[in-house]
Amino acid sequence: MRSIQFFSVLLALGLLATVLPEPRAALPDPVDKAVEPENTRTGRGLVALYDFRLESGPLVKDRSGLVPPLDLRIADPGVVRRRTGALEVRGPTTIRTEKPPVRLLNAIKKSGAITVEAWIRSARTDQEGPARIVSFSKSPNQRNFTLGQEFATFDFRLRTSSTSTNGLPSISTGKASLTTNLAHVVYTRQRGGRARIYINGAQAAEKTIAGNISNWDSSCQLLLANELSGNRPWLGTYRRVAIDSRELLPQEVKQNFLAGAGAETMLAGGGGSAGARLFDERVAGLLAN
Repeated sequence: MRSIQFFSVLLALGLLATVLPEPRAALPDPVDKAVEPENTRTGRGLVALYDFRLESGPLVKDRSGLVPPLDLRIADPGVVRRRTGALEVRGPTTIRTEKPPVRLLNAIKKSGAITVEAWIRSARTDQEGPARIVSFSKSPNQRNFTLGQEFATFDFRLRTSSTSTNGLPSISTGKASLTTNLAHVVYTRQRGGRARIYINGAQAAEKTIAGNISNWDSSCQLLLANELSGNRPWLGTYRRVAIDSRELLPQEVKQNFLAGAGAETMLAGGGGSAGARLFDERVAGLLAN
């Protein structure tokens, strides 16, 4: 029986060779903007991408195609529910990189710009702390950035040479801007400091966050759904999380919103999701048996 499984793995790997691209090295943004189909997400400047495709297990795979991948590990898989394209966090846990994501840190420090994008559905509007949706931090008051929920608003904290190590002052959306409906939220900041938050393709906040990010802490971890200390939990469902080392323009934010949570991403190096999906569907399950 094991020999049959082994042969099946070899066969699947043979199929993978025809569709799976070589891992991409991090590349600077091209000068010219590639024309992208309307039903795809923009992928220029992408440094991490999570589409929550796996239906089981403790890992959330980074689908950016960059090396090394910034995979996340779920500390307590028993409090999450997984299905294709969604991860529901039903109880407090941490979902984090196993070591500091140096590749992400270096890409954003080099560009001086950042975008954090998420398709999420909050479980409740009374979560506070702020409750950590996406965080690059190491303690409740030490961070590089955090996208959080403070009751019925989104709050984004960014560490710069002009803000505190806690990323304060922050930028927040208006009252009742966060609901328990599925939402597309994007924080984007240009190198010069102009920061914006978009909700479902529409601008919800704008503020100048002065300073540069040369003082980012290289010991921070990338996390979902909590702080590293475990005392800032967020409950809800993730459909997609992406981090870019550039500002997304308003039309690109709109493009990503209209494409939807399950849309393909145009990767800069020609990397595609077909090979990764084939591995998940044809190989990973066999290796797990």
